[in-house]
Amino acid sequence: MLTTDLIKHVSGEYDLSVVQLLSLTSLELPSIMNLDLCINLKELNLSSNSLKTIGSGLSTLTKLTRLDLSNNLISSLNVEDFEPFGKTLEFLALEGNEISDVDDLYSFTPLVSLKTLYLSLEDSTNPCCSNPSYYVKITKAFESGSGLNILDGESFVLKGSIGELVDDGGVKADEKFMKVLEVEKWLEDGDGENVEPIEIDIEVKDAEEQLQLELTEVDIKLKRARASMKLANNEISRLQSFF
Repeated sequence: MLTTDLIKHVSGEYDLSVVQLLSLTSLELPSIMNLDLCINLKELNLSSNSLKTIGSGLSTLTKLTRLDLSNNLISSLNVEDFEPFGKTLEFLALEGNEISDVDDLYSFTPLVSLKTLYLSLEDSTNPCCSNPSYYVKITKAFESGSGLNILDGESFVLKGSIGELVDDGGVKADEKFMKVLEVEKWLEDGDGENVEPIEIDIEVKDAEEQLQLELTEVDIKLKRARASMKLANNEISRLQSFF
């Protein structure tokens, strides 16, 4: 159980209002509680516990910028979970949980300052990440005034561009409009040049003319992805530098 005494012991502070960084990993914590006095907390690591929900345990943490909830048992998300720190949170790790409903991803809507989001990282993932609508849902959740750059260690600009070509419900099969889209995958090599074309099968239910317009927009976004990929390389090493 997460008690006030445990928080004081881990933080080394008697006055919890001065705590700005707190790591409570691998303690088998079943719930988030007793953080009410940590009103100035900016970075919180609750990874590798037994949390099933986020709940109201973070409701007073209005200054939070980094939150690691990876490798828990969280199975659902709610908008209310993220509203308290929606304007300040820049980094969120949720990989290695049990989130299965892709519609729960709309709960990220309050996170207007989020720059990096992990729902999947190597072998740690969530069931929802394998849903065909995964990237579409994420794109819609962050489409209004969001600065999200990194999703699951890769450029969100690149993934979002591809995701926009897929219908929100997972495009209905229509062989007449099956296309194979060759997309240039912008990777940073030693010279900063783009390399490695990849092929992605995409079902397009709209007419050929509309598809061409969308491909033009994708091409523009892919060029912007080169800059975003630099940020991805830095975030991939987060597990080594976090706390």
